[in-house]
Amino acid sequence: MPRRSLGNFYVGIGAGGSVPVDNMRNGYGTGWNATGLLGYDWRDIPLGIRLDLGYDRLKGRSSVGVTGDIATYTANLDGKLWLGSFLSHFYGLAGVGASRVVGYGSIYGANATSPTGTYSTTTPPPTVSSTPTNTYNGTYPYGAPGMATSFSDAPTNMNWHAGGGFEFGVGHQSVFIESRYFHVDTKNALGASTKFVPIILGITFH
Repeated sequence: MPRRSLGNFYVGIGAGGSVPVDNMRNGYGTGWNATGLLGYDWRDIPLGIRLDLGYDRLKGRSSVGVTGDIATYTANLDGKLWLGSFLSHFYGLAGVGASRVVGYGSIYGANATSPTGTYSTTTPPPTVSSTPTNTYNGTYPYGAPGMATSFSDAPTNMNWHAGGGFEFGVGHQSVFIESRYFHVDTKNALGASTKFVPIILGITFH
């Protein structure tokens, strides 16, 4: 485990790409991530705990008709496990968090239309006037019915996530690269779960 010269607490920032997974790839392409974090590593055991705030923005695929981006705001609590022996600079992460998903673009929000019907957002989960499908459940690239268009209007959904990273320290700083798989439980609100994988490069101060 990298030795922390100023104690066990650390703060950090990171940024990088964010990749849509599974159904999300039908309507969205790779976007970007920004992350801020606060953590604590025990000295005598290979365990730590971490809080972080993340912002992931995925770009709508205009080639299939999705002109709006989506952003996921997350607040996460993770357990951290440092690997031993020659893998001492590697660590695993897993935890849970709270998320809000916001749509930015012309076809989000109440009464968004598709060629086969009009979405209604008056009663969750959203209903439709006929039988259109949407980006989130995997077949039709016209956004998700009922997606909030502002942070204040978005419902809070639980997420779970897991991944790992590599950290190398120099003096009072450490450089890290890491990735986690995120699964946000938006099935009731948006028709399917929100899934993405941020890959970030960052620095911590300790």
